[in-house]
Amino acid sequence: MISNKRRFELPAAGDLSEEQEDIEDLELDGQHLIIGGPGTGKSVLCLSRARMLNKKSKPYCFLVFNVLLERATRQLYPDITSSRWIRWIKREFWGRYNKGLREKSNKPGDFDWSLAKQTIDEKQEEHQPMALQDGDIQYFILDEGQDMPVGFYEVLIDMGWENLFVAADENQSITGLNSTIANLRDVLGLSGVHEQHDLHENFRQKDKGFFVAQLANEFYCETASNQVSLPAISRSTEIPWVYKYRAGHLDTICKKILLRCHNNPKELIGILAPNHTIRNKYLGILQSIQQSEILISTYDGNESSVESIHFDRGGVVVICAQSCKGLEFDTVFIADINEFWVRQDACTTKKLFFVMTSRARERIYLLRDGAVQRCPVEDQAILPRDDNILKRNYPI
Repeated sequence: MISNKRRFELPAAGDLSEEQEDIEDLELDGQHLIIGGPGTGKSVLCLSRARMLNKKSKPYCFLVFNVLLERATRQLYPDITSSRWIRWIKREFWGRYNKGLREKSNKPGDFDWSLAKQTIDEKQEEHQPMALQDGDIQYFILDEGQDMPVGFYEVLIDMGWENLFVAADENQSITGLNSTIANLRDVLGLSGVHEQHDLHENFRQKDKGFFVAQLANEFYCETASNQVSLPAISRSTEIPWVYKYRAGHLDTICKKILLRCHNNPKELIGILAPNHTIRNKYLGILQSIQQSEILISTYDGNESSVESIHFDRGGVVVICAQSCKGLEFDTVFIADINEFWVRQDACTTKKLFFVMTSRARERIYLLRDGAVQRCPVEDQAILPRDDNILKRNYPI
């Protein structure tokens, strides 16, 4: 049996671009803000910095945005200690102040940061400064930093931490509780241009993903982050397609997905759904027709379900679109695009499609349920209409 094990190694120093080398050489102490689009190496530099701190026996904390990114980091780079930011700050705040963070709503991470800062101030007034001790965390690395609220950074600094390495891309802000680049510059005290470090080159789609990158750029709508340059076209695969499938034909599509996995055991395919109903629909079909040892996994929002997902092995991962932040797949299918709604601010929807499309290294397909007439992202021209960028099997 052919192994489905996928190997990942951080690039050697000689493989880094000049931009990346400059960031790699930054001082360990201080505040650093790294700005770049998908595939520019932000996460690679975060991981590399964590490994450097680990080798130097410097106590650090590598914070990530969501549970799936934490899972992927631990599987692909087991020597790096990582944690989800919400879980970490809740535990740390309680341990220090014997108080929990008060939730303002049911949105994950929506805490009353003003009250938290008040608690910190009260402890300082009581002459109970919480100075960092030997062995305490001294360095923070924050990936997908734009999706952590500015109040979190303020609390982190008020608690005594000063050495922050933050990687962010404002065009990937999809949570509603995010920090803008301006917010991050302000809270980190970055006034000079030299204190912000920009990345421009796309490495994720460098080999075969020109057309993926070209499509992703169509959803770019934020001026605070630099637009990623397109890779070379030479070895790229086909132009992305929107397939409108008729009743009963989705089974055939799912069979082709499984056949691709069978023929390419190390390939990781991501199916990104607009909601849990569609996620369950695709998952059910795939599981009903599965005849081999292809790994099919999903995340349903409960942390226990994440244990079934293996980013270090080939297979199919079926998740909701909001959970795909920071992940990478060889091939991506965006499921039932007719179920995505266009928000009042169309840029919000564009950002979500920007995040989804840029997850793919080589190829991407958009699927549309032909039994449903409406398709807001098509009707309101969120999707590009140039067939040199996105082809369709139906007229528009």
